[in-house]
Amino acid sequence: MKDDIANDIEYSSVNRDPWKHFSTLKALMRDRIDWTTGKPMINIEVSYCNNTNKNSCESTGDQFEINAKNVQDGSIFETFNELWKEEGTPLLIKKDQLEDSYINSKVLNILNHTWE
Repeated sequence: MKDDIANDIEYSSVNRDPWKHFSTLKALMRDRIDWTTGKPMINIEVSYCNNTNKNSCESTGDQFEINAKNVQDGSIFETFNELWKEEGTPLLIKKDQLEDSYINSKVLNILNHTWE
């Protein structure tokens, strides 16, 4: 889908640079900056601290890395759900709501096509 949008943008204009006013969008969609750089957008290291001595925090060795693909596929919700144990798993509920609204909806998603 992302490649289709980028191609549609590029083919939308013959006489001018269609990316001229959208350098950030071009960096993400066409140049794929931050998609495969090897450096995550978010790096989480889990530590536990002793209640009696707050200076005695120890790392558990658990690390979570979140990159652009985790945001795109929605797995960021699952990662944060593992980290923040909340009653009723509201993050997974929100992920399902977003999937129903944008991916599984019978209404056309305007982001899948260029507008005229």
